[in-house]
Amino acid sequence: RLQQAVLRQEPGLELPPGPGLATPPRRRGIARLTVPAVAAIAVAGAAAAFATRGDEPGTRARAAPTGGQLVAVDAATGRIAQRLHAGRTPAALARSGDGRLWMVDADARTLLAVDPRAGTVETLGTGGTPTDVAAAGRTVWVGDGVPVDDAQFAGPVTSTLRLLDAPTGSIRATVRLPRSGGAVGNTAGNRVAASARAAWAVGPSGAIVRVDPETGRETHRAARAGAFAVAAAGGSVWALRPDGVVLVLDEASGAVRRRIPLPTDAPARLAAGPGAAWVTAPADGRLYRVEAGGDVAGVKVPRGAAAVAAGPDGAWVADTVAGTITGVDAGGARVGRPVRVGGMPRALLVADGTVWVALEGAAPSAGGASVAGIRPLPAPRCEPLVAGGGGRADVLLVSDLPLQGGVRVMATQMAQAITFVLRERGFRAGRFRIAFQSCDDSVARTGLFDEAKCAANARAYGAHEQVVAVIGTLNSPCAVAAVPHLNRARGGPVPMVSPLNSFPGLTRAGPGIDPALPHALYPSGERSYLRVFPPDDLQGAALALLAQERGHEAVFVLDDGEPGYGALMAGGFATAAGRLGLRVAGRATWNTRARNYRALARRVAASGAKAVFVGGLLDTNAARVIRDLRRTLGPDADIMGPDGLTPLSILAEQAGDAARGVHVSFAGVVMEGLPPAGAAFAERFAAAQEGLAVEPSAVYAAQATEVVLDALARSDGTRASLLDALFATRIRDGLLGDFGFTPAGDITEAPVSVLRVSDGRGSRRVSSLEGGELERVMRPPVRLVE
Repeated sequence: RLQQAVLRQEPGLELPPGPGLATPPRRRGIARLTVPAVAAIAVAGAAAAFATRGDEPGTRARAAPTGGQLVAVDAATGRIAQRLHAGRTPAALARSGDGRLWMVDADARTLLAVDPRAGTVETLGTGGTPTDVAAAGRTVWVGDGVPVDDAQFAGPVTSTLRLLDAPTGSIRATVRLPRSGGAVGNTAGNRVAASARAAWAVGPSGAIVRVDPETGRETHRAARAGAFAVAAAGGSVWALRPDGVVLVLDEASGAVRRRIPLPTDAPARLAAGPGAAWVTAPADGRLYRVEAGGDVAGVKVPRGAAAVAAGPDGAWVADTVAGTITGVDAGGARVGRPVRVGGMPRALLVADGTVWVALEGAAPSAGGASVAGIRPLPAPRCEPLVAGGGGRADVLLVSDLPLQGGVRVMATQMAQAITFVLRERGFRAGRFRIAFQSCDDSVARTGLFDEAKCAANARAYGAHEQVVAVIGTLNSPCAVAAVPHLNRARGGPVPMVSPLNSFPGLTRAGPGIDPALPHALYPSGERSYLRVFPPDDLQGAALALLAQERGHEAVFVLDDGEPGYGALMAGGFATAAGRLGLRVAGRATWNTRARNYRALARRVAASGAKAVFVGGLLDTNAARVIRDLRRTLGPDADIMGPDGLTPLSILAEQAGDAARGVHVSFAGVVMEGLPPAGAAFAERFAAAQEGLAVEPSAVYAAQATEVVLDALARSDGTRASLLDALFATRIRDGLLGDFGFTPAGDITEAPVSVLRVSDGRGSRRVSSLEGGELERVMRPPVRLVE
């Protein structure tokens, strides 16, 4: 609670006035850094600001400066005309009427004002975490993010819109964006748009707010838009929903005039140009041009191209993997030749015939103690090398985890658990001496993993001939972005062993999974990914087994429509239920923006089913669904769902008494269910944690490390030999029990813990999941969901 209060800069944290202590007045506006800090930034900025010119279109970029860059590309010729050093991790980009560029630095959590003519950079703080920026004339609009107390998502969420005067940088107005309940959007890009007449912002729950630039006040609100992106240009305002529906808004009233569905369920970014909006779908490798009348045209662009910007002559997309930008003509039919800009292009802006590209470039070498024989991976993305007391090593082991944001404490403990295992083993695996680096795949702007950074990290690991294995990632989409680069590494596929990935598509095909997966992840034709964690759909299988054991003959299956989680979990439950002989009495998807679900609950009751699976997240209104189900079905019905219903304390808070007795699956084992070796490790590791509770994720990270070390000791030290040894692994009495790996890379024994939301009096309460009792640990066979 204290950490969240500090992040929000709550007034209650200020020192009270006392003798000799005057309370300074609170300034209204964006807080600039202190005078010494400003002086230091000015000196550093003057020393670092520079420009290079003359790169040819389509050629390999010259050696780029370290950190973030702004690159100017001639839209007509593709010639790179200018490079400016700017920040660490550039994100959103805008241009004000005075010609200055405004950019969010995602990792430094600052706003930068860049004068490309003078080559100067000014740094401003916002009092929160800037997530997006837009500009029109002399006004600049900044989306500011803070954590939302009652949201399941832990990172900064765009919740405030600030109006700045461009010439002075002073704040003119602050608008609190509405939180109307329901799902909380955790995307950061395209949350703010601006025109000469108004600014537009997407609130935490998808409401779209119109703000008058003269008064700085909200004038209209589309409370139930359900959007995650907004864009404005040429008198047109557009919004984008997660289901691929484009909304056309009235610029004066903010009313939704038209809904245009796109042929994709995975839209990413939105841009507006003269007469049309442009939407990227990187998973499909498509760019869509959308006219206000409803016409839609799609064109093939590089798969993975997410960022998009529009101008009078068409649109440009950025491919973070290839380090290129590509132009598309105004009609959306002709795709130009890619222009290589180097680094990772993250945001684009088209203005006056120039395409400005905000990209993350190379990074300086790591500092810290040197390890003889090992070349370190770059900082600040990776922490300093650690090794045994001899200061020498033969191979490099890395971890790839999100070390910023809401999961930072957990991920840091996982990295510490890896180091703890290495220290217990003397940084050795058989005859090999090991060096270790902990690397970060997240950005501070969202507090989440960043797929572009995941891919870039993987390329760096693959190019480093001394890296023999990667322990990670924590997030499955990060692994999807990283594994292909590790698999096609020049020195042979780099093994990745994940402690916590649960997306089934990483290892096998199935309902609701992109048909290209998992084949597309392994371009070499050889599997190089393993995990010690059970895939998600086994949670549904475990709960189907529970429903059978509790005597149910019919079940009803609900989901929130999210293909990557809720619908996937529901599909696993329904498939397993059918194979167990249970009758699926009905399936339905709830509206995540509905005010109540009484009609849905009556439909479930009419089916006769007394067991209901609720596949979704608390942030997509699962608790409200459970509340109305319990009121209609009564206390004897079995309501069950996956770990998207955690933290159980938030479930209990949102659903009230209706949460009691709900069965919640939790992939893997909780601390109370560890086998003897795992419990012994947790006890030893706890002594090094200084009062912090050991989380199950740390045990999984330790088990992944032991798997790699044991296999490395049996290998000849090459990546190929290590891969063979990993797939031949057979663990007895390990931290997670007895297990091996399937040819696909899944752990052979996949425990799933089933918890029951308690009333606080249970004898088997689970300390690591507040509010739950451990009912049992189940091991559903994979055949139930394959």
